[in-house]
Amino acid sequence: MIRPIIQNLNVTALAKCCVAISAIALMCATTARAGDPLPSREGILDTTLDNGLRVIVVPHDNPPGRTVLRLIVDAGSLDELDNERGVAHVIQHMAFHGSDQFPAGSARRVFQSLGMELDRHENAYTTFDHTVYTLNLPGVSESVLDKGLTFLSDVLDGLTFPDPAMETERSVILDEMRQYDSPERRVFQRILPALAPGSLVSERFPTGDTESIDAMMREQCVAFYSRLYTPDNSTLLVVGDVEIDAVRTLIVEHFAPIKPRKSAQRPESGVRPFTEQHALVVTDPELVRGVVAAIAVGPPTEPARHGSQFRDQLVDQLVRQLITRRLEARSFNGEASYAGNGMYVGNAYGAMWIGQIVLIGPSSRSPGMLADLISEIERARQYGFTDAEVQLARETLLAEARSIAEGEANLPATSIAGLLTEPIVADAPLISSGQNFALLEKLLPTITAANVTDRFIEMFAPERTAILVELGDGVPVPTETAVMKDVRRIAAQPVAPPQSPVALQALLETPPGRASLDSADLDAASGVLTMHFENGVVAHHRLMNERASEVTLRLTLAGGEIEEDATTRGLTRAASVVFDRPATQTLTGLTVRDFLSSRGISIRSRVSLDAVTIEIDTPRDQINAAFQLLYLTLIDPIIEPAGLDDWRQRETARALRRSTQTGGLVEDALVATMYPADEVRVRSLTPELIERIDVDAAQTWLRNLVLRAPIELSIVGDISRSAAAELASRYVGSLPARATIDHTAFAERRKVQRAKAPFKRTITTTTQSDQAVVAVGFVGPDSDDIEEARVLDVAERVLRPHLIQKLRDELGLVSSVTMTNRPAQALPGFGLFLVIAPTSPAQSSLVADLIDREFEQLALGGPGLLDVVIAQSQLASAASESLLEPEHWSKQLADMRYRNRSLPGVTQSATAHQDVEPSHVRDALAHRLSVGNRIRIIILPEDE
Repeated sequence: MIRPIIQNLNVTALAKCCVAISAIALMCATTARAGDPLPSREGILDTTLDNGLRVIVVPHDNPPGRTVLRLIVDAGSLDELDNERGVAHVIQHMAFHGSDQFPAGSARRVFQSLGMELDRHENAYTTFDHTVYTLNLPGVSESVLDKGLTFLSDVLDGLTFPDPAMETERSVILDEMRQYDSPERRVFQRILPALAPGSLVSERFPTGDTESIDAMMREQCVAFYSRLYTPDNSTLLVVGDVEIDAVRTLIVEHFAPIKPRKSAQRPESGVRPFTEQHALVVTDPELVRGVVAAIAVGPPTEPARHGSQFRDQLVDQLVRQLITRRLEARSFNGEASYAGNGMYVGNAYGAMWIGQIVLIGPSSRSPGMLADLISEIERARQYGFTDAEVQLARETLLAEARSIAEGEANLPATSIAGLLTEPIVADAPLISSGQNFALLEKLLPTITAANVTDRFIEMFAPERTAILVELGDGVPVPTETAVMKDVRRIAAQPVAPPQSPVALQALLETPPGRASLDSADLDAASGVLTMHFENGVVAHHRLMNERASEVTLRLTLAGGEIEEDATTRGLTRAASVVFDRPATQTLTGLTVRDFLSSRGISIRSRVSLDAVTIEIDTPRDQINAAFQLLYLTLIDPIIEPAGLDDWRQRETARALRRSTQTGGLVEDALVATMYPADEVRVRSLTPELIERIDVDAAQTWLRNLVLRAPIELSIVGDISRSAAAELASRYVGSLPARATIDHTAFAERRKVQRAKAPFKRTITTTTQSDQAVVAVGFVGPDSDDIEEARVLDVAERVLRPHLIQKLRDELGLVSSVTMTNRPAQALPGFGLFLVIAPTSPAQSSLVADLIDREFEQLALGGPGLLDVVIAQSQLASAASESLLEPEHWSKQLADMRYRNRSLPGVTQSATAHQDVEPSHVRDALAHRLSVGNRIRIIILPEDE
C-alpha cells in the first residue's frame, strides 16, 4: 500500500489524511512541563519477549466478543536489495499460501470456518518501511485466539513459499498492479525520485515493477524473509475484548519458542534537504486535473519523546491549520483558481520529512494556481499570522483533539488498532487521546503567533522548496525554467496584509419558536421515539452512549434528482453544494466554516436518485448550534458563486476521469444497457452539462427543494429524549409546512420501463491502463421484496469466497472480487446482483465465463449446508455489530418511513437470515437466471 506524497485523487482524501496525521502526531505526549518525558498509555500490556518480539495488548470491549490481531513487521521495500524489488509485497501475498501449520490453501478455509469474511477480516498491506498482517477474529475464546496466533506465528517464522503458489500469486500481483495503474500513480512514481534523488525511497516502490515481479524467484523471498522477519524486528498488537493475563499466556505459548535472530539493519534513506529553489513539471495525458504545490523535504525527524518535542510538532500542526484556513478563505471569497487545497507536515514512508502545500484544479488554471500559491506563501512570510488566526487554529485543534478523546473508548477495535500502528512503526510512545487532550489544553496557549510565523518561514524558506506543477493533456506545458521565472515574478509583487477571521458567537440571534407535536410514539423494544409535527416533518430519536458526548443529525429531503428532466438535469447536485459549504443571506460561507471548525461541528451531504441527505456530527455541548445550522440550511440557504465554481471543477474532473478509467465505466455501461435512451436522471453528468448550470438556476431549485420536500430526521447519540424533542420541535417543527414523508412519494416518477434483456455489452475505452473490468450477474429484486433480498444476502456471502478461491487463489486471474447486492429502491425493477472483477484484457472473457459457471452451478445444485451456516454467521455477526453503532441507527432512522422500513426489522436484523436454507438460495438463483435477467458487461482498453 502506498500513501502518496501528493494526495490528489480528491480533496476529501487529502483533508482526511491531514486530520488523521495530526491526530496521530498529537497523541504522542501528555505532560504539563515541556521537558518531561512522555508517559505510557495506562491499562495496557507493553512488553518484550526474550526473543525480542514486542507484544502490546490493549483491552477494548467495542465490539464485545471480538479481537483484532496485528503482526507489524518493520520490513518494507526500503529493505530490499537491487535484485529484490517488490519482494516485500510478494511475501505479504505468500503469507496466506503456505506455512508450517497451514498447508497451501488451508489458511483462508480455516478463517472462513470461523465466520470471517475473506479480505475483510483477514488482510495485509506493504509500505516502504513496514508490512502489516491483520486478523479480525469473531470471538475471544481460547480456540479462536489459538488459530489466529498460530497463523501469525507462522507468518513470522514458518512461511514455506510453495512454488505453485508463487506462480499463481505472481499473476495476482501483476493484475493488482494493473488495477491500481492510474495517471496519479504514474505521476507519483515520477515525482518521488525528483524530490529525493539518489535515495532509497526514490528507487524502492512497494509494488516493485512488472519486470521484477516476472523475474521473482522463491530464493529471493526466502533470503529477504530470513533477514527481516525476525522477532526483534516485529510487534504483535492485540486489541479486543480480552484479559491481559489470559492472552499473554497464549502469546508466550505461540511466539516464545521462535528463536531470536538479529534483523538486518536498514540503510540510511539518503534523503537530503534542497539547497536551492527549483521547479518540477510532470505531465500525464490522462490527468484530469492540475496540481501546483510547494514542497520541502529532509531526513525523517525523531519521534516525540519529551514535551518539548511534542510542542514542536504542535507548532507544525498550527502551521498546517493556519495555511489551510487561509487557502480556504481565498476559495470561499471567490478569489481562488483552485477547487481544492491541503497541507501536510510530518514524516512519510519511514524515509523522509516532508512539508507540502497543495492546490488542485483544472490544468488550464495552473498559472492562476501558481499565483495563488506563491502569493499566499509570501503573505505568510511578510506579515506572519495574526493573533485572531492563531486563536481560531488553537480552537480548531482543541475541538479535533477533544472529539478524539471523548470518542476513543467507543471506537471499534479495528480503529484503535489502526491508530496505534503509526506510533508503533515510528517507535513513538503510546499515549491515550485523553492524555493528549490534557496536554493540548496546557501547551497551546504557550504557542504565540510569532512562534508559528517563524516556523513557517523556516519550513518553506525558498532555498528549501521545490515548486511542483502537474498537468494533464490539452494545455501548454511550461519548462521548469519558465515556472521559476513566474515564481520570482509573482514573489516580487506586493501582497495585502491578511484579514483576521470574524468571531461569530452564534448562528442565530433569535431562535425560532417551539412548535407543537402532532403525535409521538415510543417503541419500547428499540428505545426509538418517533415525533410527528404539524408541519409534516417526522423525526426519530435514539439515545446511544456508545459514542460518548457526540450526536449525529441526519436529515432526508425526499425528492431531488427523481424530479429532474432534460432541462433541469444536474441541478440537485449543484444545489447540494450549500449543504457542504453552508451560507445564508447574512452569513458568508467562510464565517460559518470558521464557526463550525472551532466548535468541532462537521456537515456534509449525499445525493441519491430520490433523496438528498444532510449529515451533521456535533459534540453534545454544541447540539444547539448544530440544530441552528440545520435550520439555516433549510430556511435561508444561499449558494455562493465560488462554491458552485468549485463544484463544477470537481464534477468535471470526475466526469473526465470516468471516461478514461475502465473501472469507472461499469456503472455507465449498466445504465446504457438497462435503461431507456431518454432516461436522463440516471445518466452521469457530462462536462458540457456541468458547465451549463448557473448559480441562479441552482438557487431556484434549492429554494423549491428546501421549502417543499418531505423531511425525515434522525437524532442519534448522547442526547436525552427530552432535549432531542425540545430541539426538534424548535428547529424542524417550525419549518414551513410540507407533505409528510411516505414511501409512496413520487410514484409516477418511479415508473421506468426496463430495456429488453439480456443485458450484454462490451465497451472499449481509450486508456493507458492495460486493464479490463468484468461485471457479471442479474437483475435483482426490489427492496420491498424482503424475503428474496435476504436470500440473496446469503447467496452473496456464499459466492464471494468461492469466486475468490477459484479466480484468485487457484487460477490467478484476478486480484480482487467485488460483489454488489443492491435491491432496487428509487426505481423498481432495477435491482442489481453483480460480481465485478478487474482482470487482464486477454482473460476477460474467460473470467466472465467462469463467473457465469459459478452462478449456474449454484442455481442447479445449491450451496452446501456448511456454506449457508457460515454465511448466516457472518451476516448475524455483522448485524450485531451494526446495532451497537450510532452510525448504523442514524442511517436506518433517517429514512425509515420513506423506505417503508420497520423498527422490528431493524432490531431483529441479527436473526433475519437464520431461516434461509440451501434450497432457498438455489431456487432464487435459478429463478433470476431463467427469466432473462442476466447481465454481462466487459470493459476493455481500446487497443484490445
